[in-house]
Amino acid sequence: MVISDFIYNNSDKRFNRFCRVRVCVNSAGNVCTVFTDISEYILSASVTNSVESIYEALLFEGLIPENIEIFEHREDSGYESFQRVTIPQATQTEWIRYDRANFCKKYEINAKEFFVKTEKDARLMPQISMLAHKQNPFRHFPNPPDPHKEKRRLVIEDKMITKSKLLCMIEKNATEQELLKVLKTDLSIFAEQYVQYEDEYICFSEFPIGNAGNADFVLFSGRSWMCVTLIEVKGADFQLMANRSGYNTFSAKIDIAQKQLSDKNGYIHRNYQAFCKEMHKIRRKVENGKRVYNSLLGPEGQLYVDPEKDITVRYVIIGGRTVDDLEESGKRYDFHNMTNPNIHLETWDSWLKKLSRK
Repeated sequence: MVISDFIYNNSDKRFNRFCRVRVCVNSAGNVCTVFTDISEYILSASVTNSVESIYEALLFEGLIPENIEIFEHREDSGYESFQRVTIPQATQTEWIRYDRANFCKKYEINAKEFFVKTEKDARLMPQISMLAHKQNPFRHFPNPPDPHKEKRRLVIEDKMITKSKLLCMIEKNATEQELLKVLKTDLSIFAEQYVQYEDEYICFSEFPIGNAGNADFVLFSGRSWMCVTLIEVKGADFQLMANRSGYNTFSAKIDIAQKQLSDKNGYIHRNYQAFCKEMHKIRRKVENGKRVYNSLLGPEGQLYVDPEKDITVRYVIIGGRTVDDLEESGKRYDFHNMTNPNIHLETWDSWLKKLSRK
């Protein structure tokens, strides 16, 4: 039977050692102790890594007798183990897997004793919570934000244009120049759509691509391998499909945007090494505080990319209005797969649906 069940707390300047200790004895007078690891509830050295010091301290304090069997019990989420521990004087400590049912039978313990996890113990958990709070009152709070990162985030948020404002412009069939004027005031809107790692980006407008002209917007993002996304914007003053009866052709303005991106793709791949070198050169300038091409540096303040690795280039066109989303989504999908380079095509209606801001 279990004759003692308590939380052991012994901390020094180097280690925190907390565990649940149960002392058991059977009718034959055999005594054992079970050390249950509670490091998932409180910052502590695991029982496995501190079993010797726990045993010695309990022995010194007179909380357990000498020459008793020692068992280690782990009840971590999704994992449980029960092992006998041997702590010899001259050799290394040994752990041997032990059948819990046989243990309960030997020490005349109700098997339910180990079915209920410590976190369900109404007597012990308040004590554990108090120890955890004393150890670190803010352990369940996120770390305070970096002040420089937070400042950049607030500056960006102050200049953000709302989804409702854009929607109003789209409903009024805004022209390309009207949309460009507004979008250039808040480049973060493109990061919201196309960045994989939040806060890690650099956005540009009117970004030159060699002798192939300027891209309306360019986005640097990614980790390890940098991704450069070229975005061409057309107005909301035309329908995506020119042939309303057959849905066979796109508007001429989409063809123009495709040609613009195709020319830039040609330049990039004819001058690939120089292009990569130039992109990383521009990235470093912005990260070091210089503003080029209306650049907007994300809150993180840098990209965690390797300048020695290849750059992935992606292409996006946003333009026109949707009339039949079901029909046109298939056409846009085919457009992406059939164009060279592959170009992701969005109407203003489909693009706004993916925008998460209010």
